[in-house]
Amino acid sequence: MPVSPATVLGSFMRSMHFGYVSSHLVSSHFLSLPLRLCSVDHVDLFISNERPEPICRMLRGLPHALLVSNRQGEKQVLLPVIKPIRPIILSEPFSTHLVLSREPYWMATLSQKFYLYPVHVSLSFLIPQGINPSMYLLLLRFLHRDYASAYRLTDAIASDSALPAEAGMMFELLPRLKSGDGHPDACALRSKLVLLSFSRFVDFFLSLRFGLP
Repeated sequence: MPVSPATVLGSFMRSMHFGYVSSHLVSSHFLSLPLRLCSVDHVDLFISNERPEPICRMLRGLPHALLVSNRQGEKQVLLPVIKPIRPIILSEPFSTHLVLSREPYWMATLSQKFYLYPVHVSLSFLIPQGINPSMYLLLLRFLHRDYASAYRLTDAIASDSALPAEAGMMFELLPRLKSGDGHPDACALRSKLVLLSFSRFVDFFLSLRFGLP
């Protein structure tokens, strides 16, 4: 049975624009399909409501993430690139609380306002596409004190050349010794970053060795 243009247009009931990520979502309910928030910018992607335990574990430490999927069930995580800050809480020395700061300088420096991370078929980890998404995910894992996951991401940012400005800006946010993150695993992670390229991380090395800001 033919579908009239009015029916098609009527299927888009609401629209949302996430200005901080430059992405659009529309509410769609077409024929027998369930009501979904679909992406205008990425064909065939919609917000997924599935939350099996592996995905819940994978999304820990990513409070601003959106889980999206396509009709084939392939999942990705849409992550707005907002500056994360882990405030020092004297009563909780190992806190993982984050404050997301939309600072104008930070937002102006970004080449992308959000990253898309494909979810591995095992639903246990994300697959960064490039050095900037890898650096941002490493930063978030570090701030969440998920040192093992952050360590596994270090090879993804290894390069003989200088870090791009975007990744370098994220690298500067990695917790130093003076910030109070003296956890042994955090120190091991800093050491791995130094070993990747001493010449590129010389300032970070001085921070590690002498506790400089």
